Amino acid sequence: MREVLVRDTFFGDSPKLNIQPFIMQSPELGETCLTLLGARARGGKVPLSLLLDMLQELNHPGIWKVFAYVGKEEAALTANFFKERNFFD
Repeated sequence: MREVLVRDTFFGDSPKLNIQPFIMQSPELGETCLTLLGARARGGKVPLSLLLDMLQELNHPGIWKVFAYVGKEEAALTANFFKERNFFD
């Protein structure tokens, strides 16, 4: 339910609020990122650049895995990210 509310409030067809102040005040960036990934997976227009910035800051393989499940583009970006860092060697 949280992801749908975030999608509709911040990333729907007519977003009502700016998400940045809420991200800055988040006590747990990982949970915030997961919520934004859920909003994107449910059709929210969450900017890819925002997610990638958060993912790189967090550097958490489990959250990258969730990102990869969002869609084909996200899966390709995840594979490329880990390949560039020799994760698969």
